[in-house]
Amino acid sequence: MGKSVFSKHILEITCADNISLINAINKERIPVENVIFCSDLVIRITVSNSEHRRLLQIADKYGASVEEIERNGVYFIVRAFLRRPVLVFFSVLVLFLFCFLPGKVLFIAVEGNQAVPENLIIEAASECGIRFGAQRRQVRSEMVKNKLLQKIPQLQWAGINTKGCVAVISVREKTVEESNLQSSNQVSSIVAARDGVIQSCTVYQGNPLCTVGQAVKKGQTLVSGYVDCGTVIKATQANAEINALTFRDLQVVSPAEKVARGEVKEKKAYYSLRIGKKQIKFYKDSGNLDTTCGKIYSEKYLQLPGGFLLPVAIVKETHTYFWQSSDVPVQTDANKWIEHFAESYLQKEMIVGEIVSSQTTLETTDTARTFYGKYACIEMIGKIKYEQMIENGDGND
Repeated sequence: MGKSVFSKHILEITCADNISLINAINKERIPVENVIFCSDLVIRITVSNSEHRRLLQIADKYGASVEEIERNGVYFIVRAFLRRPVLVFFSVLVLFLFCFLPGKVLFIAVEGNQAVPENLIIEAASECGIRFGAQRRQVRSEMVKNKLLQKIPQLQWAGINTKGCVAVISVREKTVEESNLQSSNQVSSIVAARDGVIQSCTVYQGNPLCTVGQAVKKGQTLVSGYVDCGTVIKATQANAEINALTFRDLQVVSPAEKVARGEVKEKKAYYSLRIGKKQIKFYKDSGNLDTTCGKIYSEKYLQLPGGFLLPVAIVKETHTYFWQSSDVPVQTDANKWIEHFAESYLQKEMIVGEIVSSQTTLETTDTARTFYGKYACIEMIGKIKYEQMIENGDGND
């Protein structure tokens, strides 16, 4: 059925009695298309692949000569494709990769690290299951993220996102003070790093003291390291991820105009002699150089044969004077630059989070531009607070 529907032959038949041939084809109920009489002896017929052999038998009975002009259809395309094994192999390979790769991790990238080496994070991530060929859905699980934080105590937070075939590990390192305080036998709680309204609260260890929708103050305990187990109170290290809606005010002041150096106006070289710590100048030096002048300082010590240096040097100072130009930025460009600076600064100030809305104003005077911004952010406000030493590993009363 597939051959007859999707594959056809275009034939050119030369016969002395074309009319009788057409009647014979119709009598055998062979479906043909586009019957064209090219001349008294030549006709052109389109026939399906399944009826092609029967039509040739009828044409042979009438002594007709048949020439195939063209063949087309899916059947012939597939047959020609299968006769090229190299093309078939690479096509199957591409199809397999297209179906297989989107759900796999092929590359790993790390961002946000400074003190902790990138190789150390990638090695720890590999032990946690974030490696070449891992499933994208599995690497984003909370379990994998918690294992990564346990293997690298210097990290305060870790997030794992996938972009195509790349797993991006975003980290936030602990401060030096937090790293020095950390100990395996210390009680720790999670406190609020700033004021906010709780949006999500995921507690992995500890006693939660806050709920979604609750407004909290800076320093307020959100997750306690003391868990009431009924007969005893267990002391532990709290572990949680708490995101809150916070509000930040920012003010940025920038000069109204920018002063820059232009082309070189002139250069002057001044020489002096240094003997030990004493310097003898052969020129008059005012000592006052403004922003239009740049100075290059070089010393050349006298050397005896054998490489011995004398404490005597010839000092050369090259003063380069530039033309000064002032540039007043276009209002639109200045606004965009200040807004971009403000958002970048807020992103660095947050442990991890994003800006959800902003309200900004810009005041311009003859000497300065003052930018005021009010931002609403969703950010992680949980901060570890170490309290006291745990005497026993199991707990205390």
